[in-house]
Amino acid sequence: MLIENSRGSEWRKYDLHMHSTASDGRATARELVNEAVNKGIAVIALTDHHTVDALDEAKAYGKEKGITVISGIEFRTEYGQKSVHMIGLFPDYFKGQKLDQSALNDLILAPLDLSRTQIIMKGKENHPEYSNEKAYKEGLLRVQVDFKNAADLIHKYGGIVTVHAGGKANSFDVEMRHEGTGVTNVDLADSLGTVKEELLREYIDVCEVRKSGEVNFYLKEWNKPCIAASDAHSVREVARNFCWIKGEPTFDGIKQIIYEPESRVKIQEDEPEEKPDYLVIDKIVINHGDFGEQEILFNQGLNTIIGGRSSGKSILLGCIAKLCGTKQGVKANKEGYDEYIAKISQSSKLYWRDGKTNVDRKIDYFPQGYIIEMASKNKKIKRLVEDILCEDAKTNEDLSEIREKNATEGMQIHQYFFEYQKKQYELDTLKDKLNAMGDRDGVIQEIKKIEGRIEELKKTIKDGLSDEETEEYKIIQKNLSQLKAKNQQVEVSLPQVACLKRINLFNDIGVSFDDITDEDIRNRMQSEYVQLEKEVQTKWSKMLEAVYLEYAAVRERNEQLIHTVEESELYKKAIRVYTENRKLAEENKKLEKEKEKLASINVLQEKKLGTINDINNIKERVIEKHLEFYQTQYDFCNCHCKEIGDVRIEPKVVFQYSDFIRQVSSYFDGRSAKNSEVLNYQYKKEGYEEFVKNLLDKMLTDKYIFKGNVSRDKAIEDILSSNPFEIEYDISYQGDELRQMSEGKTAFVILKMLLDFSKNEYPILIDQPEDDLDNRAIFEELVKYLRAKKLNRQIILVTHNPNVVVGADAEEIIVANQEGIGNSNPENIKFAYKCGALENSFKTGNSEILLSCGIREHVCELLEGGNKAFRLREKKYQLI
Repeated sequence: MLIENSRGSEWRKYDLHMHSTASDGRATARELVNEAVNKGIAVIALTDHHTVDALDEAKAYGKEKGITVISGIEFRTEYGQKSVHMIGLFPDYFKGQKLDQSALNDLILAPLDLSRTQIIMKGKENHPEYSNEKAYKEGLLRVQVDFKNAADLIHKYGGIVTVHAGGKANSFDVEMRHEGTGVTNVDLADSLGTVKEELLREYIDVCEVRKSGEVNFYLKEWNKPCIAASDAHSVREVARNFCWIKGEPTFDGIKQIIYEPESRVKIQEDEPEEKPDYLVIDKIVINHGDFGEQEILFNQGLNTIIGGRSSGKSILLGCIAKLCGTKQGVKANKEGYDEYIAKISQSSKLYWRDGKTNVDRKIDYFPQGYIIEMASKNKKIKRLVEDILCEDAKTNEDLSEIREKNATEGMQIHQYFFEYQKKQYELDTLKDKLNAMGDRDGVIQEIKKIEGRIEELKKTIKDGLSDEETEEYKIIQKNLSQLKAKNQQVEVSLPQVACLKRINLFNDIGVSFDDITDEDIRNRMQSEYVQLEKEVQTKWSKMLEAVYLEYAAVRERNEQLIHTVEESELYKKAIRVYTENRKLAEENKKLEKEKEKLASINVLQEKKLGTINDINNIKERVIEKHLEFYQTQYDFCNCHCKEIGDVRIEPKVVFQYSDFIRQVSSYFDGRSAKNSEVLNYQYKKEGYEEFVKNLLDKMLTDKYIFKGNVSRDKAIEDILSSNPFEIEYDISYQGDELRQMSEGKTAFVILKMLLDFSKNEYPILIDQPEDDLDNRAIFEELVKYLRAKKLNRQIILVTHNPNVVVGADAEEIIVANQEGIGNSNPENIKFAYKCGALENSFKTGNSEILLSCGIREHVCELLEGGNKAFRLREKKYQLI
């Protein structure tokens, strides 16, 4: 690999408060590091009281063990009844100076009168007989510092000030509370006072709390991030409390929680924002002459691709989309982009987090210019609106029902034509549903993962089921699953059986009887035919009714069995036992959701195979009753308006005049005056039914003149089987109609619909979404969307806008570079990429541009025009 890349800011476990034997701890620094590694902690802070004697050893050993050790010092301050405790956390370097033990002793401890000699003297005040070593240990716990002086000194050398807060021992809320009998006699807000408010406002960066319930106050009222830590003094205490921080495992990674206190740190047991593996793109490996061999990793959150002009940003995004199976082209000013991307993709691999490679999976891909192009095409806008509406299960169900009902009515006119149309539509619908639900193997793998975690959790349940009860419960669960699966199949099948009742088994052959000249014979034949039709239709209906009732009874019996099982004592006991463990309950909920999804996929797969078989056997088409097209769609429009924020979507039924005239013109002779009422028809809702009746009557009685090569029967079938109505959508934004807006404003509204209305969970790929928006809209709309959506969807986007990268707090930045003068790449390849977090910051003398500095410097240079330009703008804005 040419460049070693990272996934940027990821969630990791942090324990930023522990003590070694250098102060009052009972474990060595190495023992603390080993235990943190064993417990899955990625970053620890060694925070001995008033000493840094174990720091160098801890940091060196941590590096050897693959864990980050942050330099820290815990101070006792002059505030409070017993002493408010605060901690200083320090970077490894500050302005080129390495902050090792020696430096921290000279720069921090010495100015605060915390030299070893002074501490020993403090320890001997009450115990002059103590040895120097024993007095030193005593003095470490007795000396105090001025809170504000210490905090200023920590900040002076780039450090972070954390303070014990909330109900934690030695917190400023406990030690400086109002008069009362206990900690709980006043709430946090009432217990502040002017001194504590000043400390929070001007000196404190991070609050260390005892429990997650105390976070909200400091976050909402003071915009202060909160952490939980073990305050470990022994090996077994390591990670008894911890927090999750999203960032690089560095000091700069920790600093991000100050800038993003709500989204970068969480106090909870499980990893935050974890997405199913089959919905996360893990990495792409490109192997091509213009790229060499490069591995680009992706974060499960927001990934932004930045770079100069023609640096390969859109090419990378296009390759990802291509390897996901998209058929969409890349919008670019150069010809041949799509062919170029296809060639690159042939020798590249895209890995999903569940291990699948180069598989077609559903994504949302918006190439460069996609939104502005959509704004100019009504059909694309309509498709977008329908996709949005269909994300609502009820609307999707109703829209599907409309199409089914239209097709069912058409069956009355020509049964075979309808059957073909219906089955073809069902197949397309099933494919869309299956694509939207996700990959079946991915769901199965997720289920196995969850089941594995559940089995491990079950072992921890001490007061639970006996082995016999557990085995019996497993059998009950299996039987319940089978009963529910059977009922789901019956639910799908019963409406189809009911639909068959509307099939007319006989065609009207009245015209054939007219050819029999003998009246007696003709009457007898007609009478026999009518009687036979009635008997067959009656028998058919009874048989269908019997089948319907039989399977309805099966469904009812199954529901009773399900109810009986779920009300049994063993089942209730098992449910109670399994839900007593919160983690197990959560995992079971996840498992149930994935199993329901798998069951739905299995049903749809089975139906898809059946539909394909039906289509192969259907020879002709049937249509539905023509006059019911309108009413069905009108009923839908009356109750399916959708409004989110300032955008309103209102469906309406529209007669497709151009399509209708084009169709009748292909059959009717335009030279005949007899045809003028059809060829010049002007639609009116009130008179349409009369028009259709008149049209059908005159066509059957040859009152119109058809073109010479036209079959009258074919014209009747085609015209009356075609739905002349469509649902279209009036879209308005802040009261203005979309069709009256400028193209730019239309693009803005479409972007709002794409972003605000979507409920999908699969990855989003966007190429320069800011192109059609002003900076205010980017910051207020796009950034807001990205922050919200990245919590449940992976996002990969190309951008030139700093608000998108910094404002949306991108977890990973991918810097693209094209080889050129002053912009050389490793091995002089044409395109190269460097990935990492925004907090990644350094400068080197490397001549290869991507390796010359950190991600933060690249962002400033590419998006802000460099540090000098950024500072000049700040001065002109009078912000500094």
